[in-house]
Amino acid sequence: MSARNFLILTSLIVGIGFSALAGAADEVEQVLAQAEASLAQAREAGNSWTTTEKLLVAARQSEDRAEALELARRALLTADRAREQQQLEQDAWQARVPAN
Repeated sequence: MSARNFLILTSLIVGIGFSALAGAADEVEQVLAQAEASLAQAREAGNSWTTTEKLLVAARQSEDRAEALELARRALLTADRAREQQQLEQDAWQARVPAN
């Protein structure tokens, strides 16, 4: 293999590696944005969980992209569950109040 071909091949491999890292970073940012939006809705409804906020902070601080993605996904899940809990409580309250 010539030096030129080696450099071309090395550049391609490095480029693919950076593309994969950028894709993972983009996915983390996308999930974080979804989690923050869901958390904002939960806060607006008056039923956010502190766990979600802690997971968001940990995801943003993590230097490991796989770990950051997992933490972001957990944050999204907890934010969604807080919103679901608020709706369940609202429905249960409505069911307990007698109709006039």
